Amino acid sequence: MRIHRFASAADFLALAESALLAAEVENNLILGLAYALAKGGLTAGELAPYFAAATDDAGRVVMCAFRTLPGKVGVTRAFHPDAPRPLADDVWHTCPDAESVIGPRPTVDVFAREFASVSRTVA
Repeated sequence: MRIHRFASAADFLALAESALLAAEVENNLILGLAYALAKGGLTAGELAPYFAAATDDAGRVVMCAFRTLPGKVGVTRAFHPDAPRPLADDVWHTCPDAESVIGPRPTVDVFAREFASVSRTVA
């Protein structure tokens, strides 16, 4: 499992867009925010947006995470059981202010537990 963190929404979309479009309705929030930021039609204020993707050994995107608002992180469905833990670790190191997470079940529940474990908080 490899975690890719991106300096821009456009870079994130270059890797993850096709995987996210496979479930476009489910991923409309992350796609809409990434498209708007990539086109310059949206700003995240002083907060640097966070976009990351987990890829498996074959290079397939198996889960993504994002943050455009302080304290809130969003995740996509995990398509590999090992994806939530390293992504939660990356979120913790990059977004230590995260207090809540949104995303599809059961992935969001697994991610919340993993994030609580790495951040030593309660899910």
